[in-house]
Amino acid sequence: MMTRPLLIKIKKIWKSIALAIFIICLSINFYGQDSLNTYTRLPVTKVFYKLGHNAVGSFKYHYGLNYVTGGAITLGIVESNIDWEWYRFTYKNHWIYNTGYISVYTGSIVPTALSLGLYIYGRAEKNSDIQITGLALGQAALLGLAISSGLKVITGRMPPTKLKYTDDLRGDFRFGFMRGGANNGWPSSHTCVAFAMATALNKLYPDNTAIKICSLTYASLIGIGVSTNIHWASDVVAGALIGWAIGRTTGISFKNLMNENPKSQAYNLYVAPTGVGLNYRF
Repeated sequence: MMTRPLLIKIKKIWKSIALAIFIICLSINFYGQDSLNTYTRLPVTKVFYKLGHNAVGSFKYHYGLNYVTGGAITLGIVESNIDWEWYRFTYKNHWIYNTGYISVYTGSIVPTALSLGLYIYGRAEKNSDIQITGLALGQAALLGLAISSGLKVITGRMPPTKLKYTDDLRGDFRFGFMRGGANNGWPSSHTCVAFAMATALNKLYPDNTAIKICSLTYASLIGIGVSTNIHWASDVVAGALIGWAIGRTTGISFKNLMNENPKSQAYNLYVAPTGVGLNYRF
């Protein structure tokens, strides 16, 4: 079993690595554009840009198929006993169980730190794209947390850490209102938020392979990690599908905002020592 000091040290290292990876990946394609841009200072309240539209849009995406599929897969995983077998495996192997808490803490810190950090950095660098990216990630995280928590209020599923040791999980859903609270249960908020942010990034920068790889890898690691301790595997699958729908609608909205922003001009007149020139972006 891992010692507590070692686990704490691993957590700190993992947090630093996760933040560094995102900053590096998001830096790609952010520079070299200032000559074509007119700086716009975006208010932090833009984090609520088309909030209602995007929330409803996540349910309308594929006619709600992501939510329905998440529920159907959950039923299949419960009935096939995969949930219980996976949890028993991770619990018996304590190094897996303990290491999974890295994802628990990282998944709680990164959404706020990354979205707020990018927004502040964008203001400092006078780069509207980075500001919009931070705001988009902030809204994706807010919607992911709000929607997943709302579903927990209704489904009332008991987390593995509170369920007695039995392989019959069919009765661990307590449908109603606030029977299991809004913090624990189905779907996984950590996973929902992670995939919402990752999908939003992919919609903002569809041609950036580095961002796709980094964001989806991060979201997957968060999901796998929380499935080893505080969540059932089916919670994670459902959270990923729901987060994907949330991130898609949020990302598209903020991509439109990015394109409509006055800073994004197709042409720019400039004066140089050798004369006057015109830049044109196709």
